[in-house]
Amino acid sequence: MKILIGGLVAESNAYVAKPCEIQDFVIQTGEDIAHRMYLDELQPELQANDIELIPAIFAYGAGAGRVAYDTFDYILKQFKHAVEKYQGELDGMFFFLHGASNVIGLEGGSGDHKIIEEIRRIVGPYMPIAVVCDPHGNVDQEYADRLNILRTFRHSPHTDRKEAHQIVFRCLVNLIQNRREIHPVYRKVPILLGGERCVSTDEPLVSINRLLDEIEADPRILCCSYHIGYLRHDSAKCGASVVVVPNQPEDEAYARQKADEI
Repeated sequence: MKILIGGLVAESNAYVAKPCEIQDFVIQTGEDIAHRMYLDELQPELQANDIELIPAIFAYGAGAGRVAYDTFDYILKQFKHAVEKYQGELDGMFFFLHGASNVIGLEGGSGDHKIIEEIRRIVGPYMPIAVVCDPHGNVDQEYADRLNILRTFRHSPHTDRKEAHQIVFRCLVNLIQNRREIHPVYRKVPILLGGERCVSTDEPLVSINRLLDEIEADPRILCCSYHIGYLRHDSAKCGASVVVVPNQPEDEAYARQKADEI
């Protein structure tokens, strides 16, 4: 089993005048990506399931200004090059896409969403793709539809970062081993809040996360999450959302019910 891995972290603040350029990113390749994504700690599982991790690129830009177009274009080309090079060998793809990037001059704005759009254009609709993301990232219907699995961290500060990566990776392995057609159920929530107003030790996130854990324990649900969203740039994608991934195609109606409940 071969799984392509990589990531993009860019929390784009339009109030920062200086664009985020290539020298502002930490670019990682090779085995460093598995370490960055907490997958090197899963060696026994990787060996038991005969999993080979294929590294693409991991671009870490953290919080900064909007991403310069040529910088994003370089990062996107590295993703596309890896996909095109290994496409015939891959069984699935696992990415950490923060979700709050905004690229100067890019239609739609979101670099995270553009990466998935371009990858889907290359591989078609049947390649299993799983994304773990930051709760301060934005999701829309098209993005959810292009993925098979999408889940964010529960907590802010992000004390469950490693746990979330490994949960989503295991969900992807399960999907590859037991192929079925599943996609996230998405609900837009008409709320726009800054991350500092959404600390997971306070309400309402304490109750929301408790509900998410209860729903995720149901065998009909593969995973679920509440996305706080990001508001420091101008985009129709900004805002909160709920994502629930059904375990089986026949569980989609139940997943929709649970998404409405959240």
